Amino acid sequence: MLRRGRRLQQVEAVYGKTACDENPLYYTEPPSNVIPRLTSEFFESSFFRRLQAQRPILVPSEFHDRFNEFNSGNPEALSVPGQLISMALAIWGASFSVNEKGHEYLQEIRETRQRISDINDMLREMLYLIDIHGILRRPSWDGVRLILLVLPLTHEIQSPAERQVMHETALSQIHALSPATSDPNNGPVDFLDALVKARTFWYAFVQDGVINGLRSGRLLLDEDDLSMFEATLPRALDNSRECALYASSHRYSEIPLKISSVCRDIHGALTGPKARRRADVDERAIEIAWNSLDRLWRDLDDLRHNGMGGLLEMEDVERYIHGWQIFIFQCHNVIREALKYRLVSAPLPNSYPVGPQSPAYRQDRLGRLYEVAKLRCHRTVRDVVSIIQRNLGTSFFQYDAALVRDGCFFAGFLLAGESGSRQHVDLCIQALKEMRWVFSKSEERIHTIMKVWESRVAHNRESSHSQPPSPTEDPQNSLASGSYAYSGRSPSHMPHLFFPGATVSLSSGSAPGTAYSEDGKWSSTMTENGEPSQRPSVSPQVTSNSPPFISPRTSAGLDPLPNGTGFGEPSTSALYMPSYYSDFSDAHVSRDAPTSASHSGPTTPPTLPPYPYLANNASYGCDSVSHQSAGRAMESHPDEAGSTSYQSTAPFYS
Repeated sequence: MLRRGRRLQQVEAVYGKTACDENPLYYTEPPSNVIPRLTSEFFESSFFRRLQAQRPILVPSEFHDRFNEFNSGNPEALSVPGQLISMALAIWGASFSVNEKGHEYLQEIRETRQRISDINDMLREMLYLIDIHGILRRPSWDGVRLILLVLPLTHEIQSPAERQVMHETALSQIHALSPATSDPNNGPVDFLDALVKARTFWYAFVQDGVINGLRSGRLLLDEDDLSMFEATLPRALDNSRECALYASSHRYSEIPLKISSVCRDIHGALTGPKARRRADVDERAIEIAWNSLDRLWRDLDDLRHNGMGGLLEMEDVERYIHGWQIFIFQCHNVIREALKYRLVSAPLPNSYPVGPQSPAYRQDRLGRLYEVAKLRCHRTVRDVVSIIQRNLGTSFFQYDAALVRDGCFFAGFLLAGESGSRQHVDLCIQALKEMRWVFSKSEERIHTIMKVWESRVAHNRESSHSQPPSPTEDPQNSLASGSYAYSGRSPSHMPHLFFPGATVSLSSGSAPGTAYSEDGKWSSTMTENGEPSQRPSVSPQVTSNSPPFISPRTSAGLDPLPNGTGFGEPSTSALYMPSYYSDFSDAHVSRDAPTSASHSGPTTPPTLPPYPYLANNASYGCDSVSHQSAGRAMESHPDEAGSTSYQSTAPFYS
């Protein structure tokens, strides 16, 4: 508020404040001043280094120098948005129980909700300061960085629409601040200034792709924007310190940029609004995305030998590699869920496949793609288990800032529901337990995984009285009980999975998936009166209410969970909702919330019918699917033509 004049204060003391002052349009009570003020020690802490490894939007040395200069008495060194960035970093630290000096403090024995309440009070103060200083309407690079740093923390105090507006505002400011062309006669090159802008743009581009690209969001930055921006960047030609830092930072961002481009491909082929409106899926685009993910996995492994140009210590390089490899598994899981959603929502074909454009042929091809996607998830989850086992007890999970959180949960969910032993499920649960971030929702996710596991064990106990258990489905024998020694690369082959020989069809009541529902609650197979939900069957061949919806004669080798276990996976239809990914919203998972009747079936994903040509086509065989060969699994399919090599659509500055 503006300082009042002495005369006005005297008048108010006699007559009181005017009615105008009581108008809420002119006055809003500020929140409590609770955000701690950073010290210079914070920027030298291991926490700050690890936070920047996952959210590399700042240039640490550049911002640290400005911060010190500001504290030394130069108010021009740090603008108002820059000062708010330092406060945002303090909130990030508090969310990990790290104080303003970067030191961990012992967490008091109190409820998680109380910890979240304390952080939310800080965030309300931050949003108030953002509003009164006009950060959203005054474009600046510091303002963009501030908004993108604050957004992942505001799940509980802002609606998804509010967070989306802030996100779009930040990206609109990037468009306004980015030069259209470079000026070769602009004098000496300032590599540090170029790096500050580049890291901001790269971070925004990656976040836009991995969040909106994996759900039905609106992409605001495309490959043309990246190409135009990088065309304005200077070339690293000299040996100065700033130039070396600039070059190594580009190398650090290159693989995340490529992963973001693959997420955009997935958006165009499966998860985006246009893709969902198409009657058929783009098989070629899905194959390209698979090949790209395989190549990026190998590129991450190669960083162990090539290094990061001294930008990170070797320990941090390993964490960087493992974090993004777990995220690649998350991409595979999204593809699988999107294909499953199409299968369970497709109308019943009225004829046998007679041509490439017939509904029955499209359904047939969709099922074939889903089989490959499921095999890829089962293969990649083994690598994720190895990575988890290697990093337990370190700070890898303790300081995770949402890079691997969802991937660890999906891995535990898949292992608990389908193919994992108790040992491997416990590894995923332990990884979730080690996460210190107050918004990780680890307790709810662990509860979910344990419910899925208990349902599976109960069903296996029931089925053991009627039929011999399948070795591939027994929770105590699957995935091999021994531990995995991570070798730095994926396995050369995948163990053979059992497929019965009969041909069956998929029911629309497929098992739900690992996505959240729109209201943030789990789905159920029960109606309000406690009866199983009734949905029209997709196939007249279905004779069983349990996945994989096949007749008892053909289901002897499969061991799904029973129908109506009382606990289902989240609704698959919500895969495309903002609540699926937590950077804009993270729907609260209720432990005992009633669930919708969006799906029938138990907690495991559906085992789709083994199509007759699938067993005869070696290119789709289980043993042929690996990180080296799975991307080429579809090359020998007679319906595909052309080269399978992938040319990245994202130009990267070199």
